[in-house]
Formats: sequence, structure tokens, C-alpha cells
Amino acid sequence: MALLVEELSVWEIAFRWENLDPDKLWLRGIPVLVKDRFRTLMDAILNCRLECETMSMDKYDPKTDDSPEYFIRHYLHEIEDCIHGKAYDKKMLMWARVNRYALYNWCQSESIPLPEFWFPQGQKTGYEDLDEAQSAPSTPTTEPAAVAPAEKLPRITDDHRAKMACQHVAKLQWRVNPALTKNAIALSDEIQNSVGINVNTGEKYKLKTIEEWLSEVDPRHHSKKRGRKPKNNSGSGKS
Repeated sequence: MALLVEELSVWEIAFRWENLDPDKLWLRGIPVLVKDRFRTLMDAILNCRLECETMSMDKYDPKTDDSPEYFIRHYLHEIEDCIHGKAYDKKMLMWARVNRYALYNWCQSESIPLPEFWFPQGQKTGYEDLDEAQSAPSTPTTEPAAVAPAEKLPRITDDHRAKMACQHVAKLQWRVNPALTKNAIALSDEIQNSVGINVNTGEKYKLKTIEEWLSEVDPRHHSKKRGRKPKNNSGSGKS
């Protein structure tokens, strides 16, 4: 039977993928197959092939209210050690959380068999309609079951979840149509009727706020992010 959660840490995913208990105390060391999962997953996250809910690829700005733990550069040393098999930092691997749909997309794109603990054989994945429509992931209709973390981690706010979700939708839309503007994406149905709404209050985020979130992941050249240059009204001089 599949786990009824929409999000797990890389630590949990790697152990469960190998049918092992992530909460067990491994006195003789972490199994090699689990280490290999750690390395593969973190390499995919670092290279933007696998979306991570708690590690943004953006540069951390100390002037904002965001915590540095939400930015992947904060963990570069630990991630590189993990990828190269030098060390496996449990705190970092517990902090790196992956959405079920993101893992599904990554497995499909890399031709990796889906892990049965999350996608049992013979059962529908729940994403068949999304595959056919080639649309962005939708917000779950039910509250996902809570996963008890092994360690106390910083709280992920609703605003941060909405920001990450909007950015994820924008990345998908820019892959399909790189010419789209931030305004066009912010006004799209995926954002206005789904991820751009506060899950607690039900209120939509302001358009300006969403556009600021999207500007952080806008892949277009800087010259295309601005409006038209003002015309030169000085006129030509007499010859």
C-alpha cells in the first residue's frame, strides 16, 4: 500500500526505496544501496533535474526575511561530499524534501522504475490526467498526512510553499514557451486558481508578489525582462 503523504525527505526516500527503515539506528553504517540513492537524488537536485521543496536554486539575499536554510548554496559543501561519497549529512538529507509528483516526473524523464513504496505496482499513480494534459502539478485536494521528522527542523511557512509552487509552475511553462512574460504566467489558470492561493485563508496572492517570485527564476535574457526602451525624442538636428 502506498504511503499517504505528498512529501518526504531524501533520507526517507532513499531508505524506503530499498525497503529499509529510515528511523533505524544503523550501527554498522548506512547500506551501500542507500548511499547510492543519496548520491543520485542529491546530484539530480543540485543539477535542477529534481525539484526540491526546501532548497531554492536562487542566490540568498540577507536583506530578505527568508532563512538561508531554504537556499541550496547553504548546503553546497554537504551536498558535494554526499555526491562524491565522502560523507552523508543526516540533517541536510532530512531537510531536503521532495514532492511525490516531482519524484514521479524525474523517474519518468530518467527512465527510472518508480519506487513501489510510493507507487505500488497495479495501482494508478494519480497523475494520469496530468500526463495527458501536460499541465503543471495541481494542489492536493486533501490535507497530506504529517510525517514525523527525526529531528526538529525550521518551519516551512505557507507563503514559502506558495512561492516554491509558483516558481515550479513558471519553470514548467518557460520550458514549453520561453517567450512567456512573468505577467502572463502569473495570470495563468494554474497559478490564479491553484498554487497562487493561500491554503489557509483561501485568498489569492497579489499579482505583484507573484511576479516578484517569478523574477527570481526567470530564465530569459535580462534584455527581454524589461519593457521597451523609451524613444529618443530629442529629434535630429539641422544639417
